[in-house]
Amino acid sequence: MRILHGLAAVGLLVPAVLIAAGRAEAGPVNYCVGGPINVGFTYTGAMQSCTIPYAGTYRLIAYGADGGDGSIEGPPTDIYPGGKGAVIAGRFLLEAGDVLTILVGGRGQSVPPQPGTAIPFAGGGGGGSFIVLQRGGGGPVPLLIAGGGSGGPSEFGGQDGRAVEDSPGVPSGAGKQDGAGAGGTAGTGGGGATAAGGGAGGGGFSGDGGNGPTSTGGLSFLNGGAGGTPGGPGGCIGAAGGFGGGGAGACSFIDGAGSGGGGGYSGGGGGGQGNFLSSDGGAGGGGSSWYNPQFALDFFATAGGNIFGDGQIQIQWLTDENGNPVGVPEPGSLVLLATGVLLLAQRRRHPRKAG
Repeated sequence: MRILHGLAAVGLLVPAVLIAAGRAEAGPVNYCVGGPINVGFTYTGAMQSCTIPYAGTYRLIAYGADGGDGSIEGPPTDIYPGGKGAVIAGRFLLEAGDVLTILVGGRGQSVPPQPGTAIPFAGGGGGGSFIVLQRGGGGPVPLLIAGGGSGGPSEFGGQDGRAVEDSPGVPSGAGKQDGAGAGGTAGTGGGGATAAGGGAGGGGFSGDGGNGPTSTGGLSFLNGGAGGTPGGPGGCIGAAGGFGGGGAGACSFIDGAGSGGGGGYSGGGGGGQGNFLSSDGGAGGGGSSWYNPQFALDFFATAGGNIFGDGQIQIQWLTDENGNPVGVPEPGSLVLLATGVLLLAQRRRHPRKAG
């Protein structure tokens, strides 16, 4: 869903300005912005897209989604929160006609305590949020990606989405506990846990997350970004991963249950299972965030900064292709606007009499 903040929200500025300026043709084109305004994209469960109308500098902000909560029926009854999604922002140089494909990550599924069972359940991983460029006839190029948080295991909390994957050799978040999955690298998915009650890995930009013993990994952005599907032994069903590559969480009749890894540029590994020394389930790894240095002028990122639950993406046009700030009317426009206001006020003070 698209949310406009500013004059374009009234539905007048976007088509009028673009067509009058000769930068766009009338027709069903979904432009990313129509002026110096913020455009917000919220979670819909599907890919979205828009077209850049003007060359210039744009601020892009992405929020990865939170992981779902894990739980166990007591006594005592406990709920273990999923990790928070990461936040990343930067200024990017874009050209008129660039198409942005946008995937807003969804929060991983939570499983409430099941009365009378004492069965541990782990939450699904949160989906990553992606802004991907297509220029001309070229293929998809990632611009900005925010990692999703892992699901909460059956003990303790999940791991937050990671701030930035600094280099191809630095992995995304690994799962915890015995048999946990490794974090992905360079756009690949996180590994699925090998322990019987372990969770599945989160999907990356180009690689799917690995499956756990009973649950499936999240799909990569290039493969559609669907969250992983839960399963379990003997009808014990875990939690689904969020849209944007979240891995599915597990459940277990013995020891703890491992949660799903978060989706992101590289996916988080699936959480492992407890052992005879510790029955705590393992948290999946958080998905990693990323920015494209070929297009970015700068960036800022923080782990676990999401406050929305689901992910979110915001776009703002900052300067034109010559570096001039947008949103400041020309002096001539101000004179015309002032003249119109004065004439309107005069007509209201001296209404025309009926003849």
